Amino acid sequence: MIKGRRVQASLNEGTVGMSLTIDGLRKRFGEVQALDGVSFQVRPGEVFGFLGANGAGKTTTMRIVLGFLRPDDGTVTWNQLPAASWPRRIWGYMPEERGLYLRMPVLDQLVYFASLYGVPRATARRDALQWLARFRIEDYADRKAESLSKGNQQKVQYIARSCTTPTSSSWTNRSRALTPSTSRSSSRRSWRCASAARP
Repeated sequence: MIKGRRVQASLNEGTVGMSLTIDGLRKRFGEVQALDGVSFQVRPGEVFGFLGANGAGKTTTMRIVLGFLRPDDGTVTWNQLPAASWPRRIWGYMPEERGLYLRMPVLDQLVYFASLYGVPRATARRDALQWLARFRIEDYADRKAESLSKGNQQKVQYIARSCTTPTSSSWTNRSRALTPSTSRSSSRRSWRCASAARP
C-alpha cells in the first residue's frame, strides 16, 4: 500500500503551473487498502520516478490518473483542471504487459492506435515507419505481432505510445524486455522531450 505522508507536506507549495498534481488519493478493494492518501506533483519537463514494491499501488494510481478507475477519495489535476477533462491524446502510457493485437500486422496496428488519438492515417503511417526504422525493425512492418520476440513486441508497444505525440508519458516496468541499447535510446528520447517541455 502506498501512503502519501512523506510528500504531503509540500503539496500546497507553489502549485501554479504544475503539469500533474495528485492529491490525497485513496482506493480500497474489499479488505485491501490499495492507496492511502497518495500525493505528489510532476512539474512540466520533469522526469519523475514512481517506485514501490509489487502490490504497493503504483498501477492503481496510474489507472486513476488515466481515468480507468475512480478513487474513493482525492483528486488528479492536470494544469489545475481535472485530468479527466483533458483529451486522451495528451497521455502516453506503456504498461508492463503488452497491449498488442497479436494477429494484426505491426504497421497496421500502429496506424490504428494513432488514429484512435485523432492522428491522420497518412501521418500515422509516415511516423510509424520512421519509428520502426529508428528501432531497426522496419523489416517487421508487415509481420504479425505474434511472430516477434518479446523484446521486439515491447519496441512496438513503445512506438505505439510515441506515435500519438503525447504531452505526458508514463511507463510501468518499461525496460524489462528491452535490450540495454533500446532502453538507452528510449530513455534519451524521454529526456529530450522533458527538456523541451521545461518552461
